[in-house]
Amino acid sequence: MRATTLASEVLELDLDPAFASETIQAVIAAKNNLALTYTVDEPDRALTLAEEAFELSRQQGDHHRKATSLSNGADLLQATGMHADAMARIEQPVAIYSEIRMQAAAYQPDIWALSELSEW
Repeated sequence: MRATTLASEVLELDLDPAFASETIQAVIAAKNNLALTYTVDEPDRALTLAEEAFELSRQQGDHHRKATSLSNGADLLQATGMHADAMARIEQPVAIYSEIRMQAAAYQPDIWALSELSEW
């Protein structure tokens, strides 16, 4: 049995409601990972899974997973020869990752800690 087939079977279990985790984040991660295993043999299924993961991420407001899903989709489009579509799609996760990085750079834990101490 090929490793990708085994990985696909294991990840499919994560999507089965009887086996799925209680958190939507686990389902999103399973869909993203499963999409990667289907890239070569079933690219249409892979793209559908990445798009489903993106939609769930969008509904949850999870920017990291949303960017990951979009990036996976761009990789899938590239792998199937849809280069122009891949280039158009990759701009979205790059923008999201940039926004996340700017928000992280604005976070200053030392100032937060000092402000908490001043309330004592």
